[in-house]
Amino acid sequence: MKIYYTFSFILFLFLFSSCKKDKEEVVQTLSKLDLSDAKVLFLVGNAYANTSELMKIKTDGTIEKVKMIDQNGDELKEYLHPQIISNANPNFILLALSDRLSNKVGYLIKKSDGTITKVLNDFGYPDPNPNNLRNNSVSTVDGSYNIYYKSILNSVTSVVKINTVNPNLVSVQRLTPSNDNVVQFDIDAWDNILYYTLESGITRRIKKGTGGLLSAPTDLKHYAFWTGKDGNFYYLTFSSSYKIKKATYDDVNDVFSFSDYYSGTQTWAVDISSTYRLEYGGKLVLITASEILEIENSTNVPAHITSVPVSNIKVVGKSVINGNLYVVGDAAGGQTIFKIDLNNNYSYTTLFTAGKYDIYDMEVFEDGTIYFSALRMSDTKYVFVKIAADGTETVLDSTLDKKGIFMEKATEYIY
Repeated sequence: MKIYYTFSFILFLFLFSSCKKDKEEVVQTLSKLDLSDAKVLFLVGNAYANTSELMKIKTDGTIEKVKMIDQNGDELKEYLHPQIISNANPNFILLALSDRLSNKVGYLIKKSDGTITKVLNDFGYPDPNPNNLRNNSVSTVDGSYNIYYKSILNSVTSVVKINTVNPNLVSVQRLTPSNDNVVQFDIDAWDNILYYTLESGITRRIKKGTGGLLSAPTDLKHYAFWTGKDGNFYYLTFSSSYKIKKATYDDVNDVFSFSDYYSGTQTWAVDISSTYRLEYGGKLVLITASEILEIENSTNVPAHITSVPVSNIKVVGKSVINGNLYVVGDAAGGQTIFKIDLNNNYSYTTLFTAGKYDIYDMEVFEDGTIYFSALRMSDTKYVFVKIAADGTETVLDSTLDKKGIFMEKATEYIY
């Protein structure tokens, strides 16, 4: 009987240690993403239902799912579902991932090799519902390419700064008060942050780059502000739809002054959550869902650009390429891409027959090459298309049967 008990006890220890070993073997930590040969990154699937996947268009035009690698160089057995992605600066990608229990974590990822530089657990993950200007909706940068993003931590949204001046010694800090739920923000040339909250009505504040808070004017239209070419904040007012005002910062005395920039006969309708901000030469252009606005130019008189027959603007290239804007919107006959020449008084061409595609997202490269995700209207297939700089159109994939969103350059950074 004693031998039987001894044998049973040894068997129990063996089974326990084996189970413990098996359990330890499946514990994996995300260490890097396989970004090899990636040209474009994008998301497919439903992030809210945890069915989303991170995909890449490779330099050879093929499309594949991005592998997630653990600390031992093995592929993760439990795929983490991307919520949002941002081409954050020349060196880093900002990414929010969710596990099967919907726990969300932000990651700062090095472009050169896909390794995780920083896990943003203590500062919150990037907000999957950004409300800032659309060509830097997830994150923006200052003059030193430090990254600013709207984070969510414990149901509070804050502005967080990632200092990347030394890419090998990255630091993170929260800039806005913990009780301020930030809705939208922008940053000026002196690292001042203009933002608003909806905690007790509409609260508008400026977090100074030198430290401390300043109340912004109450007539500032909280969803209609941006940074001008001179680095100062500009905004619309509630008091007049004909007026654009300017917040001029005196960096010597560390004070703001507020004055009229334009007060005339034209009305302005800007909501930065659906607006793109682009600048080229002496022009600063805002493109809303319905029109193109030249806010700054050589005459110092803002203008509505009516010569381009585009409506229902859906997507705009995030940067000006060789003097050209790329705008997805409706023409007579349906949707197309307008290539608009800022050097030639907004003359334009369309890149394919109107109504051929319904485009979901687009990315434009420095050489004028375009990648986009669309529904092909002729057969209702989801497709990924490349248009080369010379206008050659190539369907890269029509079998994935999913639309791509949050399309971002994997390496190039030209914002």
